[in-house]
Amino acid sequence: MIPNYKVPIIWENSIPDFESMAIDDFYEHVDRFADAFNKEFPLHNLEIHISRPPKESHTDRPFFNIKLHLHLKSGKIIIASAKDSHINLALKTAIDEIHHQK
Repeated sequence: MIPNYKVPIIWENSIPDFESMAIDDFYEHVDRFADAFNKEFPLHNLEIHISRPPKESHTDRPFFNIKLHLHLKSGKIIIASAKDSHINLALKTAIDEIHHQK
């Protein structure tokens, strides 16, 4: 493994105002997860897909859908997904699913 190798993260986002959301800690969680996972299982890249379906009624809280695709240098691909009304909880659930698959 190359020292200080930064895992490329490919973002696919279908939420129009995502960049304006106050979610700096979300980006930090993704970076920390990628770096920690890469130390144990070298990664070629990490794809993260984020979407938020429209509310079904005025009382619904919209959910964030998170899908993680980890492309390992060994050629294996690990996929996990989760949804929650809080983006960090959806990310945590997807990361937990990844850890159960390794």
